[in-house]
Amino acid sequence: MNLSDKDKFDIDVKNELNNQDNSVEDKILVKENILSQIHYLEQKIVEERDKLLNQLREKEEQKVSLEMRLETIQNNIDNRRKMFEKELEQLKNSISKDVENMNNSYSVEISEWQKKLKQKQNELEQLRNKSVFEEAQQKMLLDKQNQSAKK
Repeated sequence: MNLSDKDKFDIDVKNELNNQDNSVEDKILVKENILSQIHYLEQKIVEERDKLLNQLREKEEQKVSLEMRLETIQNNIDNRRKMFEKELEQLKNSISKDVENMNNSYSVEISEWQKKLKQKQNELEQLRNKSVFEEAQQKMLLDKQNQSAKK
């Protein structure tokens, strides 16, 4: 069974106090021994406290370091999000402009084709009218010739 320093100290103190028949010199030695043990325990306590304080400082430094890393990561994420949002907005604007340009181009092209179609329809109508007119002229000439021949 392992005894701690405090337990050993308590046992030593009890043993020394139980020996009532000790001489004055023995009592002085016992007192010095007890004081020495107290001093030893005080040193152990100070060492343990320093050790715990150092561990606490290290943990605090680790905490601060982790918080800084987390903040850096969050800032990077925010910066990337903003960059992607900006790129997305630029793409949307570019696509919108392209679509608008294409719509304008198609509108112009449709308008030109409609003009050409109307022009061809007019030409076709003129050709029909000319054809009908020429047929009517031919018929009138034939009728005139037929009437002249009958006379």
